[in-house]
Amino acid sequence: MTPKKKALLISTVFLICIIGAFYSILNWGYLPFQNYDYGTSFNEKRLTLGQPIIEDYFYDKTPSWDVRKVWLTPDSLKGRYIHFSKLYWTEKGKITLEKDFYDPIDETPIDTVLIRNYYYLNDSVGYQITASKDRITIFSDTLSIDQFDSVKNAWTGKLTGNTRL
Repeated sequence: MTPKKKALLISTVFLICIIGAFYSILNWGYLPFQNYDYGTSFNEKRLTLGQPIIEDYFYDKTPSWDVRKVWLTPDSLKGRYIHFSKLYWTEKGKITLEKDFYDPIDETPIDTVLIRNYYYLNDSVGYQITASKDRITIFSDTLSIDQFDSVKNAWTGKLTGNTRL
């Protein structure tokens, strides 16, 4: 390698390092590897906001993901709890959305799920119901809080034994 090419290569590498360092300094709070814990340790804050918690029977399906987390009920406990999953998303290290999923527990050919969406950015809640068969959505609609609670309470009334929401 000629001295001229060597100097150009060194200058290019140096410039890339300077740009990378400058970018890191400006965007330190936004780096994707900065993992804020919105898992079970965030449950106390959820309670103060009136949000459903990550249940103690959930397991973290996505332990290495930073932007989106999926918490599920283990197969061995399905059919005992209607609150069967929670997902949350973060953007630039801040939680932006949580989705809670509720299932009627009954085994039927049509899967019906209630979904509660909490939007942290504007402190709002949305409610949905979806029905699907063979993983194809056949019905989806928004609900009012009263409709959501009515359906959820009807499903809860079917639970027996050692169960909880």
